[in-house]
Order: sequence, then structure tokens, then C-alpha cells
Amino acid sequence: MVDYLVRLFIKYRSEVYLLTYAVVLLKLSMRWVDSSIGLIFFPIMFLIFLFMDLENKFFVFVILLPFAESEQMPRQIMDIVGVNPINIIFLVILFSMLLEKRISFRQSRYTIPVLLFISVNFLSSLRGWESIEMFMGSRGVLRSAIGYGLNSFLKPMQIFSTALVGFFLFRDKNDISRFLRMIKLGSLMLGVWVIYRGGGTLESMRSLSKVTGLHKNSTGFLFASLLAINLATEDIGDKMERIFSRLLSVFYVAVIMFTFSRQGYITAGLLLTIYVIRKGWKHALCFVLGATLFWSFIMPVEVKRRIYYGTDKGFFMGLSESTLGDFTAGRERAWEASRGPIAENLFFGRGRYAYKRLVWVDNPSLPPHPHNAYIQIFFDSGVFGAFFFIGFYIFLMAKALVLSFSKNKFISSFGYGYFLCVFVYFIQAYTGFRFYPNEESYYIWLFLGVIMWIDYNRKEIEEGVV
Repeated sequence: MVDYLVRLFIKYRSEVYLLTYAVVLLKLSMRWVDSSIGLIFFPIMFLIFLFMDLENKFFVFVILLPFAESEQMPRQIMDIVGVNPINIIFLVILFSMLLEKRISFRQSRYTIPVLLFISVNFLSSLRGWESIEMFMGSRGVLRSAIGYGLNSFLKPMQIFSTALVGFFLFRDKNDISRFLRMIKLGSLMLGVWVIYRGGGTLESMRSLSKVTGLHKNSTGFLFASLLAINLATEDIGDKMERIFSRLLSVFYVAVIMFTFSRQGYITAGLLLTIYVIRKGWKHALCFVLGATLFWSFIMPVEVKRRIYYGTDKGFFMGLSESTLGDFTAGRERAWEASRGPIAENLFFGRGRYAYKRLVWVDNPSLPPHPHNAYIQIFFDSGVFGAFFFIGFYIFLMAKALVLSFSKNKFISSFGYGYFLCVFVYFIQAYTGFRFYPNEESYYIWLFLGVIMWIDYNRKEIEEGVV
């Protein structure tokens, strides 16, 4: 075991250095305002970052982006809207790519769909300008308008752009393999943080959600996305990496379990079921037996309570009487209240944050968003806009499915994994999330860059040129 860990460290040593840099920056990032540390330590860290290779800059960004909304990161530096470590790092990456001439126009099969997707995001943001007043508070109109623009368009596009950066950055299969290793290490750090800080109870997980800026369902889906890709690509790499991938899948399931996200439970169960069915009846039988034994003897009581939320069984296990019958945790009332306003603006919607303006303002007891991506997209963009938003995801699934039928193992594994990612996103969109790029769909966009690169270089990969 010790020998395996040593060899694994040697394999990942360059990635461990980047992980260490990201951890230190994340741990001390709130000290930007500290005169003794902020004026010395962070300029040094920034200089180290400037002298990194472009790929390493991108990998640091990959690790840190899930923490963008966390209290670990300052939202503003020098009280300037939009100036924070994540945005600074992202801009440095873009400028570095321009200086190194790593951005070039490639006539990809994704070009037109990507441009359409960016355009419908921009139109939705532009048409929701009435929501600017919701960002005001004590701030002036200009700062409110900047805040609205950042939240409604620039932030989603920053997350979406991680795909485009990866597409331009990757040069061969080794870059993608290293990228996958970086994802594994970064997600391992994030998962340990969730389990350690989450505390193993629903209440403590809700407290952690405030710290991370991520809803428990968002955290659950982040790791469900990772699980989908990891299960599909577990046989890529040498024996040592394959073992690590299998252990990592177990870890991802454990993290999902302690997010207390029922969406996450359903998704993980679905992914594991598909996985064992593809493996054959022996694996399926072992899975059923193992799941039964785990439920009977190992499953934490807190997790069972969460699963039984809204039922008599949950009440007898210690949940509040107010939870009885409330299977949707308030979603049903929000969905019911959405019918009228959607019907009134059926074809084109009312722009970003339409639900908040048309429903939530007059009914503050309801959830601040509809907890249903389909309802939200009809609110914001109507039938016409929903066609383009949802159509883009269907396009991604179709492209991934085509790649999954390749005879090349490298291509088919990533294609199949990405198909699963988007497929479960459609399922979870029913009770949460949104179709705009956001924290919960972060890994969908990260791996889109890989899929775009593989599709663009498919012939060369199959011939063994790259």
C-alpha cells in the first residue's frame, strides 16, 4: 500500500505542486485586506502564478473556480465590483493565451451552436434589465447595473468559457490525461472539505452551503458529474491510475451521500445502476447485494432521515412534524404560482430573474427561484428561447453519443461519460438548477472542452497521431 501511494505521488507530483499552491491561496485568500500579509504574501503568490506555464495557470483556475462563491474568497478587492482573485486569474489566463497566440479560429462543428448559446444568454440578460433594481440595496444605479451584468451574463460566460479555454489549450492526449489527473486531485480536495466541514448532519451541511455559496443539491450534482466521467474513464491510464479511479468513484459516492441531496442520491443510484448493467449480471448481482447490506448495517441514520423526508417514517425517525407530506420542500407551491405568469409571457418570456420579479416579490414565503430549470427558462425566455437553450444541451448529448460509439477506447470513454453528465443534468433540472452555466454545471463545461478537442482531432486520435 505504501509503495502504491509513493508511485501514485510520483505520477502526480507536478499536479500536487499546483494543488498545494491552490490550497495555500484558498486558505489565506480572505487575508487580502490584511496589511501585513496582504501587501507581501499575495503579490509574491501572484508573481509565482504569472511565471507558471499557461497550462498550469489553467489548472489552478480549474481547482479554484468551485470556490468562487465561497466565503473563503473575497467577493471584492478594494471594494471594486467584479475584482476578486478568481476573475483576476481568469483575465491573466486570457491575456497569456493572447500573448502566446494560443487563441485561433477553428472551424469546429460546435462553432455555430456555441455562438447561438452565448447569444441567447446575452439576450436573456439584456431583456431582464428591469431586475437591476433588485441588485441595488444601498448601492448606486451604476454599481447595481454592473452587479446585474456580472451575475446575469459575465459570470455564466466565465464558467462556460472554461470549455473554450480548454479547447484552445489542449495539444495532445497527454494534455487531456494530465487535465483529468488535475480534476481528480482538485475534486478530492473539494470532497474532503465537504465531508470534513459538512459535519455529517443535514443542519451542518446547510451551514456549509452558506460558507461555500453552493446549495447542497449543487454540491451533489458537482460530484454526480465527476462520478459519471470517472465511471466512464476508469480504464484509461496504467494499472495504478485505474485503481485510483475506482477508489475515487467510491469517494464521490460518499461525498454525495453526505451532501444530503436527494437529487444527488437519485443521480448516483442511476449512474451506478447503468454502470453495473453494462458490466454484466455478476456485477449487477454484487451491486444489489452490496447495496442491501450497506442499507441494512452501514447507512448513517442521518442519511436515512433525509431519504424519508416528508413521510411518516421520517417523522418517527425524528424529523419535524411540519415535514409530513412535504415531499417537494416547498417546490410545489412555487410551481403552482408560476403557471399564470408563464402563460402571460409564453412565447418570449420576460428576461433574467423573471420569476423573482413576477412571483417571488409578491410571495416572499416562496423559494427565491422556482427550483425547476424548465419553469425558469420558460419564465425568462419563453418557448422560443427555451428551444435554443434546451436544444444546445440536446446537441451536446447527441455529439457525445456519436463519440461514444467510436472503436477508439479513449474517444468512446469520454463521449459516453459526457453523455451521462448531460443526461443526468436534464433529470436534475426538474427539481433544481438552471440552464444557464453556473456552479452546479461547472464540470459539464470543463469536460465540454475535452469533448470539443476530441471531436476536432478524432481522425488523428484514431490514427495514433496525437
